[in-house]
Amino acid sequence: KHGSRRPFPSRVSRRCGPVAKEFAVRAMSIPWMPRETGSRFHKPHEMGDAVTMYLLSTALAGGFLSREDGKRPSWFGRMHLAPVSALTPDLQEHLASVCHVVCTKVRQEATSEPGQRSGVSAISGSARPATARQAALLSARVMWRALFAAAAIKAPGVSHKAIPVLFMCASASLLQAARRLLAEVWNEAQLQFSSRMNRYRNMKSRPPWSVLENLEYQTFGANYSFGLRDPAAQQAPAGTKPASNLQDWLEEVLALRFLVDWLSASIQDGQDFIDQSTRRIMRRPPPKVKPADSVIAQQLQALKEKSVDSFAMMWADDAELRGIASLSTRLLDGLEGPSSAQFAATIAGQILLAVWKGVHPLLAHYATMGIQRISESHSAAGVLVPPGLQEEDEVASQTALFNRIADSYAPPSQETQELTHALPRGVVFVIIKVQATFRGYMFRSRHFNRARSIAMYCKAVKWPLADPYAEDAEVGRELERKKRRKKAKKVNPDLLDEEIAEFQPSVSKYLGGEPGATAGGRSRGNLSASATNLGASQRTMVPSSMSMTASTDMTGTMERRAAWPMPTADHRACADLFALYMYDMYRRRELTRMWSTLCAAYERGMDAFAALLEKNPALKPMLESISAQLKRGSVVGYDKAFIAKTSSQQPAQPQGRIKPSDADLFKTARRKSVTKGGPGDPGAAAYPSARGAAGSTGAAAADATGPPTATQGAAAPPTATMLPAAAGLPTVRPDEKGNDADITGEYLTTYLKEMDGDDSQFKDISPSVIPLSTGTSPRREPPHEFLLKQEAGGGPSKAPRGSITAGSDSPGVGLRGLQERQASASDLGATGRQATPKKPRLDVPFCLSRLQPIWLPIKAHRFAAYRAKVLQLLPQRVLQQYIEFEKQGQYAACIKLLESATPGSLNVLSPATLVNGKPLLVETVFQLIVGYSGLCLKNQQGPVAVKLITQVLDNMSLALRDLHPGHRTVLEAYLFDTALSVCYYMASDISLSDRAESFFQQASERYLKLNHINRYCKCCIRAATVLHGQGSRSEAEYYTQQAMLKLTDAPVSSLLVVCYHNLAVHTLVQQRVADAVAHTRSYVALLRQLPKLGGSWMQHLDNTQWLTLKVQELWPQYQTQAGMREPQIVEDGGEVLRQWSR
Repeated sequence: KHGSRRPFPSRVSRRCGPVAKEFAVRAMSIPWMPRETGSRFHKPHEMGDAVTMYLLSTALAGGFLSREDGKRPSWFGRMHLAPVSALTPDLQEHLASVCHVVCTKVRQEATSEPGQRSGVSAISGSARPATARQAALLSARVMWRALFAAAAIKAPGVSHKAIPVLFMCASASLLQAARRLLAEVWNEAQLQFSSRMNRYRNMKSRPPWSVLENLEYQTFGANYSFGLRDPAAQQAPAGTKPASNLQDWLEEVLALRFLVDWLSASIQDGQDFIDQSTRRIMRRPPPKVKPADSVIAQQLQALKEKSVDSFAMMWADDAELRGIASLSTRLLDGLEGPSSAQFAATIAGQILLAVWKGVHPLLAHYATMGIQRISESHSAAGVLVPPGLQEEDEVASQTALFNRIADSYAPPSQETQELTHALPRGVVFVIIKVQATFRGYMFRSRHFNRARSIAMYCKAVKWPLADPYAEDAEVGRELERKKRRKKAKKVNPDLLDEEIAEFQPSVSKYLGGEPGATAGGRSRGNLSASATNLGASQRTMVPSSMSMTASTDMTGTMERRAAWPMPTADHRACADLFALYMYDMYRRRELTRMWSTLCAAYERGMDAFAALLEKNPALKPMLESISAQLKRGSVVGYDKAFIAKTSSQQPAQPQGRIKPSDADLFKTARRKSVTKGGPGDPGAAAYPSARGAAGSTGAAAADATGPPTATQGAAAPPTATMLPAAAGLPTVRPDEKGNDADITGEYLTTYLKEMDGDDSQFKDISPSVIPLSTGTSPRREPPHEFLLKQEAGGGPSKAPRGSITAGSDSPGVGLRGLQERQASASDLGATGRQATPKKPRLDVPFCLSRLQPIWLPIKAHRFAAYRAKVLQLLPQRVLQQYIEFEKQGQYAACIKLLESATPGSLNVLSPATLVNGKPLLVETVFQLIVGYSGLCLKNQQGPVAVKLITQVLDNMSLALRDLHPGHRTVLEAYLFDTALSVCYYMASDISLSDRAESFFQQASERYLKLNHINRYCKCCIRAATVLHGQGSRSEAEYYTQQAMLKLTDAPVSSLLVVCYHNLAVHTLVQQRVADAVAHTRSYVALLRQLPKLGGSWMQHLDNTQWLTLKVQELWPQYQTQAGMREPQIVEDGGEVLRQWSR
């Protein structure tokens, strides 16, 4: 029977014999391979198994290395495999077709989300791969297993029983090589694309392909003996790329990570098959499977059970994948002849190359994402960021921390070497011994189950054999045993009773019987003597039996201890000590690195501050003050030096009743408008957009100064019940548990009591930012007439009370219009009469100069109520001085007087002396300062407003320390949004304008944290308007698009109209006429779906539409005059302009 196992042909033996022997030696260093099983691979009769593993492992390695042949020097021609040209023409044609099908299938799996594809799993209920990478891994596993089984059976002398174990061995050898190459490639990439070794290297370096080829050959060829030829000895044709780049190296890293996960899953698949096969051979019942519910699922389960016995057919729910695997195996089944094993390896390598071709788009995508994570600072620091995967893939991957493993193979640092040399000699040996014991324990716990599965399977299938003829001899001995079996004697029932009556048992001499006694010649004396001898012999045998038992137990114990060294508590304690020691060394190095970084940053900061002091000597007094405070803090303590103690006694209540509405500064003749939104709506009434008269009131600052972009709201009148309460308000520290954005419990109850139930600050606003039309709305005029009057200096004929247009700034005029009006007014005062206006020339530059985005201001929240509350907290002697400072516009002095408030110091601009435990009073003062900033802007005191808001932002973090985290987030967002509004009105202040984008980032971050989408969108529009005025048109367009994206799923609102309008303005000033026309048509279509809006706002929208369509009409002529290429022609605009002209 064993004679049918013919050896390899001499030609194959000469070619692969020495290499296969070396491969067998190195391939058997597999942790889970039993020693007896692995040693039999070196037998001459098992050489076919080693050659099979060598050929097919080389085929997979060749497919991996050759995935980019053509772009780089070719690898497949330098493999120890039969060339593809040696195949017959028809076989080459079939191979090309199969490779095309395989590549298409794998690429489909790797480039599309599995959840979007419906298949058999939707009916059977089985789990589909969660990501595209896992789907590609499943396809690769199925193809590798099918190709290995179909190609291995072609090798002479290879039994089908050996294929699962050979498959696992080949995968394990490739897995070790892939892990080692991954570490070496990543370490080399750190050197090639960073300035760690050469300061001229960076992310754009182009190392030659020979660097990467040398690493691949040293790992796969020199170290693991796969069939690779030395690139230095055999040059390959050059590819289309003369040198590699960072993209190629990251793709190599990602491909190796894919290969490691592929091979790890393949080994587990082989173990599962071996466990099932062992149970069937040993006649153990298979694990119970829950019966399927549907008929189709039952049919699929039956089909799966039929394929269990076939190792080549790995079950997959994807019928298309199973068909492609079956097609590939049929191509290999057609090979015949002595060289079929060589040709099968070549065909398998080409099909595996097609698998890698299909995976390439996925690798390129992750490599591109990895490059985006790497910056020039990483390259300069010499530490590149490893390319990442999706979260599900990263968790399931076997190479999640490959970069740290690669770093562990780098040379030890100088600190580690110093610590190691400083250790006593005995400690080093103890650490090494403990580490080796612990590593051995981990080694056994990881691989024991797999080693047991391999041993049980090899024992069950009787493979591999120690003797090539052992199987035949065992069969012969079994036949002889069957022949020698005695046939059972037939019992004669007639003589059975006599035999039983005369029967005498024979007792063995080892049990006390006589050696020469016969069964019939025994007497009672003999029996008694036998009993005596039996007792003596038993007494004699007892010690020897005990000694034998003890020796047996000792031998068994020694064998068990030798085979399985179990760790003790001492070992575990030493291992814990060693782990703690290594962790301390790691932390020491990290702390040293952090300290050096902080020192370098401190030095750079001191240098920058020294340069600043040289440029601005006025900063020296401030520096001296800070130095004095630091010296005092070092003596008495920093808490005492910077935070003053507050008295525990309750301040006396103010006498009398104060009516702040009767003060001259806050008296107004304007009629309060009706509010629709809540008082907490930042889009309700707004900041004063112009410099009005100096005697405006607090109500004007709260509700009459806002533009028509927001719903006007009247401030709540002061009441006599607004006492300084809040004394018993609980103080909430930031370190309290819970959601920071949620304000509940006693804090919210106290806040609502103080605010008369108004919690609008903690809610999002309405998207209706443009008021509806009323009876006082101005009449809409044709845009060309309106623009002509505006150009002549007359402005709009009529404007509603309290609107921006009535003050100085309409939604379409902006600050430039205000400046032009002031300039025209000054010219009129100088000449005594107004000159006859000259009709402007209607061309593209004129239209572009008239375009302005809509500004959505922010209002001071409950200004009059907060002011009345603050005035009640001041003593009578300080109150009169406070009102005098208000009349003079000295608002900073007013805040300074709050240090004399009865509850304690409320000067938030000096947080060191601020009262503790009064968070609502602190918020009141901040709201008061916001209102004062608005009055400064209205009264043409812009620098004062800038100074106020700057001091607020500088001291905000410390002054808000007692507020609830959610309340603090709301107030911080409001203050940063206010600063952004001041940047709009004070565009001439360069230092404040440079911080506008920072203000927007801080405010928008907090709005998103609070989930206030409409507030966030309004903040984006404000920031875009500020950037538009600064000339940053593309950034303004980007921020406006961010607001519009947030409103994609929201219903139609005036906020969305403003987004499209401002986008039209931003794109038109960038000379993108087609985009501007599209945005204009969008907001015009939205206006048709909304109620009639305010007249001044509709006038601005009409003007922008007319200007856009006029620019569209004049654009071809303007391009010709300006010498621009490719004129943009936008249709359907002339008809609308003709209607406006009529």
